[in-house]
Amino acid sequence: MFELDEALDWRAALREHRKSRGFTQTRLARESSLSLSALKQYETGQRHPSAEALDAIIAALGLTAEQSNPIRAGAGYAPDMRRIFYDRLGPYELHDLEEQANRYSWPVFVANIASDILVANKAFFRVLGPELEGLFRADASQRNLMAVASDPRFAGRVRNWDDSMRFFIGLMKGEERWQHNMERPLPLMEGPVRRFLEGDPDLIRRMLSLYESAPPLRHTARIESTFVWAVEDGREVTFKSLIHVADLYQELSWHDWVPQTAADLAIVESL
Repeated sequence: MFELDEALDWRAALREHRKSRGFTQTRLARESSLSLSALKQYETGQRHPSAEALDAIIAALGLTAEQSNPIRAGAGYAPDMRRIFYDRLGPYELHDLEEQANRYSWPVFVANIASDILVANKAFFRVLGPELEGLFRADASQRNLMAVASDPRFAGRVRNWDDSMRFFIGLMKGEERWQHNMERPLPLMEGPVRRFLEGDPDLIRRMLSLYESAPPLRHTARIESTFVWAVEDGREVTFKSLIHVADLYQELSWHDWVPQTAADLAIVESL
């Protein structure tokens, strides 16, 4: 692949792509909805195309991301990283993500940037148990990690609740677009925060105290934490919680609760 920081005669590159695909200037102008005179001036350097005009030419020629991004960069425009991502990994479909999640024997779910759980595998619901499984399946508004954090039915099963909430708050603070407080949440989080504030008063006070002291956490492609969960019969399972990118542009993330020890895995598999 051509390195984007290398010098590139992008006009010559466009011209060569046009000729190699058998396009005359007249045909390319017609299929890109540009005037013939404008296209000629773009190729000769008499005019500089807008980003929209350049995109139209690239689309008409059917250039790949690897072919088009050096041209975009040479012309002074940002590369189309979204297209590179989808060309290589494909756009997400929730049913595909659910099928993939169900390949694993430990809890796996996919959440969006607002912490709504969009997809969860069978192991996730087995670990929740019948009472919480019913809550998550019946009430879509509760399939949000913030919303359930003050619900005693859920919070009471999180043995390291304070540490988990401190981690969750750190992620919120580490997202620059989320610079807000609990009194004035961004619209994206307003619904979950309101549902959280309708929960147990003691848990709400604890969360607000943690919010003041929790440091921001830097967002990376892989984020780890420890999560201790009590299954319905009281046995405790320690998970390594791993967060990875599922869809960069839809801002979806994989959450894997991987049992830390063989004994933890045995408990999960016994459910």
